[in-house]
Amino acid sequence: MKPSSLSEGHLNASLSRAWGALTSWARGLRVGGASGWDEASGRWQPLRLGRILPGMLSRRHFSWMLVSAALALALTPALQALADDYTYDKLFFIQRSKNANEVHYDARVAKDGALDPKDPVAGYWINKAEDNSRSGISLMQKIAYGFDVDPGATPGTYTMKLKAFRERPLMLVKVDGKWRARVQIAGKQAYLTRLYVATDESGVMPTVLYTDLFGEEVSGGKPVTEHIVKK
Repeated sequence: MKPSSLSEGHLNASLSRAWGALTSWARGLRVGGASGWDEASGRWQPLRLGRILPGMLSRRHFSWMLVSAALALALTPALQALADDYTYDKLFFIQRSKNANEVHYDARVAKDGALDPKDPVAGYWINKAEDNSRSGISLMQKIAYGFDVDPGATPGTYTMKLKAFRERPLMLVKVDGKWRARVQIAGKQAYLTRLYVATDESGVMPTVLYTDLFGEEVSGGKPVTEHIVKK
């Protein structure tokens, strides 16, 4: 499954609008089964759809909902094709002592194998402490889990800096057909696979106690770790 991205966001928004329009229309149809007092018969009678629909929706509004739904459904294949123009290589993820939820970072790869220059990295949550769903990183969360990506000194590479760990920049490089995040771990060049962040949550704001880095050495692939205590 792909992480959230700009193209998929457009697709989901279109489908949501279509679904909203259709369900609103369906709710209007269900109202047609309601009852009303009939003066002629002196009893409650089922209301006719034709009697209540004009009062519930204007013809213009009703037509707009149908057109919106039809357009969204018609554009779905094109939007899906746009979303499929990119694949994602997993770079690394962050685990935390607070709970089991993880922050994942994936490289957004175009059909030619290069990173998307406008949006090279996708960041998102996997909510393992809840229902294992995916969600975006909110504006407030980006203070700790946001990142910046800029073109690297070597053509075809990028430099990535985590907002809360800017002193250890990452170099995004393509290795054996897959994008990876290269960084120095314990004095050795390695490919980062994950971080573990331990925090003290007792105060008004959480305090980082230490960070553990995990990776694989660039030369040979041997596992390498580093324990960094926050000063």
